[in-house]
Amino acid sequence: METTFKFTLASTKDLKCLDGKQQTLYWDASIRGLGLRISQTGKKSFFFERRLHGKTIRFPIGDIPFDKVQELAYDLQHKFALGIDPRQEREEKGLAQAKAKEQKKLQSDREKIFVNQAWDDYINYQKSRMQLKGIAKGKNWGERHLQDHINLSQAGGAPYKRGKKVTVQGVLYPLLGLKLAEITPEVLRGWLNKERLTRANNARQGFEKFRTMWNWCAKDPRYKSIVNPAVITDDGLLSIIPTKNSKLEGDVLRRANIADWFSAVQKISNKYVSAYLQCLLITGARSGELIVLKWADVDFKAKTIWIKDKMKTEGRYIPLTPYMEFLINPLDKRNDFVFSSPDAKEGHITPPHKAHKEAIASAGIPHLSIHGLRRSFASLFIWAEQPDGAGARIQGHKGQSVRDKHYLEIPIELIAIWHNKYVEWLLNEAGIVMPKEDVLQN
Repeated sequence: METTFKFTLASTKDLKCLDGKQQTLYWDASIRGLGLRISQTGKKSFFFERRLHGKTIRFPIGDIPFDKVQELAYDLQHKFALGIDPRQEREEKGLAQAKAKEQKKLQSDREKIFVNQAWDDYINYQKSRMQLKGIAKGKNWGERHLQDHINLSQAGGAPYKRGKKVTVQGVLYPLLGLKLAEITPEVLRGWLNKERLTRANNARQGFEKFRTMWNWCAKDPRYKSIVNPAVITDDGLLSIIPTKNSKLEGDVLRRANIADWFSAVQKISNKYVSAYLQCLLITGARSGELIVLKWADVDFKAKTIWIKDKMKTEGRYIPLTPYMEFLINPLDKRNDFVFSSPDAKEGHITPPHKAHKEAIASAGIPHLSIHGLRRSFASLFIWAEQPDGAGARIQGHKGQSVRDKHYLEIPIELIAIWHNKYVEWLLNEAGIVMPKEDVLQN
């Protein structure tokens, strides 16, 4: 039988392996190099054979439709003419396909990652930077900022150290149970619309912290292929973010209510609570800073008080005004704390929200929170015509201008002059007459 002839669908259909042979090779007379291998078992397989770079190369085509065989054979002829080895090309194509398949699987696995995993990695990253030295101020977190993230993402339901109450679920917790790939503008809008109805300020803070985390993920190699940065810039989402000024309207002590407020607070039966609330208005300190004040922090000789700044690690000195000294001197030194409470586990009183609320209600004063006393200090300090910069230093605020931040060092003695004038104005408005100096010393 002739083994070289023109291949057609009909001419190759009934070909068989020659008797006594393990295989028979047939060659196409019209397309040089195209061959057909038929084994003793009758299995057919096309191939293409040519010399390339001094070597004979046989490239398998397989058992495919005849029209495809011819099309591939012409293509192989062209490649061999150009000096291209089709085996290497096929290997590279296979590797590319395998890599694409691997990447597809990897992307599929990544899209199964939940938000809480990325959130935990983000928190751990920020925690690792907190102890580093030489980082520009404001570029790394403090303990308070870290705790804010923990509070906003907590599951809730954990019992408090005191009392029967349990922690409330953080606003971010519902988002942590979703997959990163599921976060869309629609999902965030639905979440924000729900949370802003009952806790607008927390919703705003939660969104801001989530947005920062999302931007971090967009740069992290583990998550940048999953998150879409445009999700958090959606106009519909940004338009419903609650305003930053979320304090209740009027949460400040008006000048006209000063006398009534002092009168009501001085009537509180617990002298430690009464003194504490008055000292808050006098110093403008944060409630948590003043409540842990210790006797060791009060220097009666130098007339200064050292306050552990809640927002910093080092704290700050403020003046000890005569009226504050008048308030705390009679307090019993039952333990290390000025505003002590022997019955409390911590050793000091807890923020007296109830007592203060009852006092202002009896005086007919509109809503005024304990934190509102800190706001009131800032407003009333200006009413007393004292430098706002001095008031900011007493409260522990940062300087606003470059000069104020880096060059202006005001001695505590000078701040004490302005502070005393503020307290004198405050007491005059309240109708309180300070005892004479010799009475104070006795």
